[in-house]
Amino acid sequence: MLVKFTCGCVGLVGVLDDPVVIHPCDLNDPECWEPLGLHTRPSLADKGHEPLPAAEAEALLKRLNHLIGDGYRLRRVQNIFRT
Repeated sequence: MLVKFTCGCVGLVGVLDDPVVIHPCDLNDPECWEPLGLHTRPSLADKGHEPLPAAEAEALLKRLNHLIGDGYRLRRVQNIFRT
């Protein structure tokens, strides 16, 4: 289930032993060490969380799909230059 933790991080619970963060709350911080992606964060195991509203979940999934598509397009361009 996609959830929002009390700190503001967005992630998944119940997939692994530790929560999986997709959108860290410190992502907008210029010194953020984790980009948007999938990361385990054991420190969130004891934090409260609530289900992510459907509109926010849809927006996040759309953003992730866009990033995946960008990666695919980049690999296609790289392959063109390799031949």
